[in-house]
Amino acid sequence: MTSLPYKILGGTLLLLSYVCQNYIYDYWDGKEKSISQSMTQRAIVDRGAELYHVLYYVANNSDESLTKEQFKDLRTQFIRQAAIKNSYGISNEIFTSNLTVDKKSELASYIGSEAAKVNDNLTFSKYILNSIDLQKNTERTYQVLMKVQAERDFARTIFLSLNILGSILLLLGLLFEKK
Repeated sequence: MTSLPYKILGGTLLLLSYVCQNYIYDYWDGKEKSISQSMTQRAIVDRGAELYHVLYYVANNSDESLTKEQFKDLRTQFIRQAAIKNSYGISNEIFTSNLTVDKKSELASYIGSEAAKVNDNLTFSKYILNSIDLQKNTERTYQVLMKVQAERDFARTIFLSLNILGSILLLLGLLFEKK
């Protein structure tokens, strides 16, 4: 038996392995990193929203350095900023979902405009309930992440399998060449 078919097949499988790694696996790996980074950013933004929400409750005007109207405006800005920060986090999650670009833009714009309408705790609560309903209708970031990780792991399995099989065939080709 000649070694040439083994070498050709082994080389072809190694080439396919290289292509799989550099195009398919790297694509899914990059997407996974992007989603993980998005989740980290959401956590940071949510912390900012919580801080503004706390400021809304703890702000006081005991020294009366502000008029009642100024103080009310200040508290309104705190609660509105809490909603706006929250909308940034939700928008981040929306943009990592598998929705169409138009739908992503529409939802992010909608949630941002709803956040801008918040002016007290009642409207903030309504905004939060509305955003929860909206998020139920979109694919959650962690669900997308799980799918991406599965695709990446599948691409890794293909890459490694092709690499191992191609290497074995090349070694067989070299073994038959020496005989």
